[in-house]
Amino acid sequence: MRYWKPDHGQGERILELFPQFMGGRHVVSVTGAGGKTSLIWRLAGELRETGRRVIVTTTTHMAWEDGRDWVEARTENGGLAGETLEQIGGLLARNRCVFTGRRAGEKIAGVLPEDGDCRWVEQLSALADVVLVEADGSRRHPVKVPAPWEPVIPPCTTLVAAVAGLSCLGQSPQACCHRAELWRQAPESIEATDLAALAADEGGMRKGVLPGMDYVVIFNQADGEAQVQAGLTAAAMLAQNGTEAAVVRLWDRVGAILLAAGRSSRFGENKLLYPVEQTPMAERAMELLTRLPVWKRVAVTGYEEVAAMAAQRGILPVINSHPEEGISRSLQMGMQALPQADGWLFLVADQPWLRAESVSRLIWRWQQSPRNLAALCSGGQIGNPVIFSSAYASRLLSLSGDKGGKKILRNHLEDTVLVETEACQLRDLDVREGKP
Repeated sequence: MRYWKPDHGQGERILELFPQFMGGRHVVSVTGAGGKTSLIWRLAGELRETGRRVIVTTTTHMAWEDGRDWVEARTENGGLAGETLEQIGGLLARNRCVFTGRRAGEKIAGVLPEDGDCRWVEQLSALADVVLVEADGSRRHPVKVPAPWEPVIPPCTTLVAAVAGLSCLGQSPQACCHRAELWRQAPESIEATDLAALAADEGGMRKGVLPGMDYVVIFNQADGEAQVQAGLTAAAMLAQNGTEAAVVRLWDRVGAILLAAGRSSRFGENKLLYPVEQTPMAERAMELLTRLPVWKRVAVTGYEEVAAMAAQRGILPVINSHPEEGISRSLQMGMQALPQADGWLFLVADQPWLRAESVSRLIWRWQQSPRNLAALCSGGQIGNPVIFSSAYASRLLSLSGDKGGKKILRNHLEDTVLVETEACQLRDLDVREGKP
């Protein structure tokens, strides 16, 4: 993660933008478009690591998140049921972060959408240090103009964080803005000045901010220098009128590379097609790959069947026609397919018991850290997957033969984030056997 503020340089933790969260109780309503959910979960993770208790919820709709500590919210007498509050309190005491709401298919919904004053959010705020509320919807557009009934900001809110995605720059509102027809004096092509005006407009991104509520603007999706500079221009314009704003790249661009070109000499057949619990190992690895929070995905293989599996799942297949040259060739072919990545996550295809939750945690910890390398480990024993930042690109590209990146990593442990997990997840399957 990176952020930039006018006249303040850059930083690496989103909490640095919200120092007030380190004391007292807060309800933060996140509105707008362009990455609200990502901002909320990034902020929740950083708060949790500092020891603060966090509840994540929504007054509208929010994407369902697997692997979170979840409590289905039930109601009684116009508020949250006592049993629900007890469950949330118990989980907060143990894990310091709870996700709650009403499950609605692949989304969660607000607890009491008919209750305009959102009293249930006040009940949550009595349990946690910080309640993070997704209070708007944008249908995945980078920018939006609210309808008369939007956003749904609880009156107990202490801070409104309005988000816009810089990927909208240079596009027409009709192409990238949710409810573009409501944009007063809409531009033909969105520029930094237009974003600043929309962010300051009480009928635009500032809508619903009441006296006593702090207001900050987050320009997200700063994926290149041009977006950063445009975002800083908009932020500086807002600062002139007393509105705090920052430019943010929430996620470094991680390219995931599945190494699946080995010749399976010890296995006796193509082990990538060998079924584990009725599913071929390569298919299990690709299913895991599709569940990871990464920028792009590549599978390097010498097998047409495996390449076809990858293509069917939207993973770019890269054919290594000379696997006998060793793992270094596959590794480098994967990197060359993703030259714009900020870092590369290398996975092997023969770890059938590796879980997406563990790899996602590895990615998140690497993104949070100033270190350039990361690896899963068990009992201090380093395993796969591993992550290398682009700072190590030249060293990886200089490898030859059957040498992977582990030697580089072991020589730079001071620059490595190690993330502990169960030993069984790190096992590779070199001979036919059952689940450990």
